[in-house]
Amino acid sequence: MRWITDPDEVFNVRDLGRACTLLESGRMSAGFAKLYFDDITSLREPFGTLVQDLMLRSGDRFAYFCVTDPDPWLWDKWYEGAPAFEIGVGDSPKQYQEYLSREFQSRDTLHPGANMTDVPMDWVIAPPRFGWFSKVMRSARIDSGQLWTPLSWQQELVCRYPWLAAERWLDDPLGDRPPEFDHLLGRCRG
Repeated sequence: MRWITDPDEVFNVRDLGRACTLLESGRMSAGFAKLYFDDITSLREPFGTLVQDLMLRSGDRFAYFCVTDPDPWLWDKWYEGAPAFEIGVGDSPKQYQEYLSREFQSRDTLHPGANMTDVPMDWVIAPPRFGWFSKVMRSARIDSGQLWTPLSWQQELVCRYPWLAAERWLDDPLGDRPPEFDHLLGRCRG
């Protein structure tokens, strides 16, 4: 893993994040299917495991984590440190969480000694070849994290990572799983 500090590289990674936002908004199409998760999940080690799995599936050597809101160019006005880092194949889930937990200095008094897990923001995780991506917005909702992948990956991903859910499984606000979910889990176990 490495922090991305070169302004030109930050600009390129930011543009990748913007492309993900366009897809997520429906203004562009890429043939991806969407899974949902609670945004807090993306700040934990198991999400680092998922990112490694996705990179191996897509054949990518690395992916980028980039804050998209606030804009990376505004970030420097508020905080010291980079709003983006590179995740390489083989980087541990523990390293992933350590990068998110690293304190950075605040240039204002709103978030002194904050880290990526403290600040209300949006971010994207995506490889440069764009075979999948995750778009996350800090929110109280349980579906504020989105994982966009080829449809052919989704059943196996839901089996391996039970905190991922397809849209139709989010209809129950109490979290009870509809019968088709139990059927899918049965196929996962069988």
